[in-house]
Amino acid sequence: GVYHSCGLTAAGAALCFGINNNQQLGGSTNGLEMLPVPVSGNLVFTRVAARWASSCGLTAGGVAYCWGYNPAGNLGVGSTAFAVTAPTPVVGDHRFRTLVMGTVHTCAIDTDDALWCWGWGGDGELGVGQQQGNVPVPTRVKPGTRFKAVAAGNSHTCAIDSDGLVWCTG
Repeated sequence: GVYHSCGLTAAGAALCFGINNNQQLGGSTNGLEMLPVPVSGNLVFTRVAARWASSCGLTAGGVAYCWGYNPAGNLGVGSTAFAVTAPTPVVGDHRFRTLVMGTVHTCAIDTDDALWCWGWGGDGELGVGQQQGNVPVPTRVKPGTRFKAVAAGNSHTCAIDSDGLVWCTG
């Protein structure tokens, strides 16, 4: 993130530390944690991502959980509540194999190689064909196309499809 970091233990427990002004540490009530603290919920993750003031994790079953700063719906939990204090599952029955975070948008590729994005889309970074405001639920990008990799930046997203073509938006 900008002022926080998260990592995993060998057993898959998420730990975060740093500034916690938007609950991006996932359960700590302190404004600053100098040492890693466990993320609430006792979830087991295979990977975590941190960006701006938000964090997300993926379970071995591909379920995405997100927490922290959410004014654009960038956590994918179905609302634009300013902050989400504990890991909350992303809306929908998705099973993701990878997840990346931009500043206030998030994208993930599911186990069927479909690309989904959510959050702020005012600069076109969601890849839905037009500028969007807040999109608090996963929205399919380029239906019918299979993707193998995705990266998200400040106001853009790039992905590689199954033919090796690079698609960028934002």
